[in-house]
Amino acid sequence: MSGRIDKEKELREMQASQESLVNALESIHSLLEESETRLKAARESLADSNANNRKHFRPGEEHSAAAPREEAKTPASANEPAAEELSVPVLEDIVVPGSEIKSGPEPLPLFAEPPLRQEDAHSANEPQPMATVQEQIESLRAEMEQRLKELLARHRAEIEAELNAELERRLTQILAGEAAMPEEGGGKT
Repeated sequence: MSGRIDKEKELREMQASQESLVNALESIHSLLEESETRLKAARESLADSNANNRKHFRPGEEHSAAAPREEAKTPASANEPAAEELSVPVLEDIVVPGSEIKSGPEPLPLFAEPPLRQEDAHSANEPQPMATVQEQIESLRAEMEQRLKELLARHRAEIEAELNAELERRLTQILAGEAAMPEEGGGKT
C-alpha cells in the first residue's frame, strides 16, 4: 500500500516537474517574442539614424558652413537710434574664456560605419525578413522541445531505476522477513 502511495507521489512530482518545464519553455518563448519586437524596433531606429547621418554628413565640407549664420535684428523704432539694434549671437560665436579653437583633421561622423562587403550591403541596411526570424524562432523552439523530451526521458529512466531498486530492496526485506517468521513461529509452538 505504501509503495503505491510512494509511486503516486513520485508520479505527481514528475508531472509537476514536467509542468514547470513547460512553463519555462512558454516563458522563454514569450521572452523571445518580446526581445524580437525590441530588436526590430532597434534595427528600424538604427536604419533611420544611419539614413539621417548620411543625409546630413558630407565629407570634405566644413560643418560650420553647412548652416548659414544670420543675426536676428529688431526693426529700429522711431524712439530708438539705429545704432542700438539688438543681435542674438549664434551658439558657435560664443567662446568660453580659456578655451582654444583647434584646427585639425575633419571630425568623424557621429555614427561611423565600417566598410561593408558587397554581399553585406543589402543585409546591413535592411532588417531581416520576418520569415527568416520566424524560421529561427521555430528552430529554437524545436531544439527546446527536443531537449525537453530528452530530459524527461532521462529523468523518467532514472526514476524507474530508483523505483525498481527500491521495489527489489523491499521485496528482499519482505521475503527475508517471511523466511524468518516461520522459523520463529515454529520455535514457539
